[in-house]
Amino acid sequence: MGLDIDQNAGDWRFRVQVTVGGTTVASTEERAEISNTAVTITNGAITAPLGPAAALHLTFDGLGGIAAGSVSPTALDPAVGVGIQVVGDSTSQLCIGSAGHAYRGSCS
Repeated sequence: MGLDIDQNAGDWRFRVQVTVGGTTVASTEERAEISNTAVTITNGAITAPLGPAAALHLTFDGLGGIAAGSVSPTALDPAVGVGIQVVGDSTSQLCIGSAGHAYRGSCS
């Protein structure tokens, strides 16, 4: 299972992916306009803005914990969790902890 956030055709694209019979497919895909919106990923000492050449890719293990992650081309440390900040008309923060639990706010 995985989570991808990238830019595609003028939108932010959020995809949950699953592997079925050895093939990875998008099970859910949502889009939001890029207009006046920025997405930044934090992971320990790493702060990386997403954009046309930088996408977030997370994979999860069988128990739902983060197995691996990257913001192209930088590898993330799954042991410290991954923070996602969206800034537009307002600011929202989400943390996906190393065990896969998600909560509102920054990773601590």
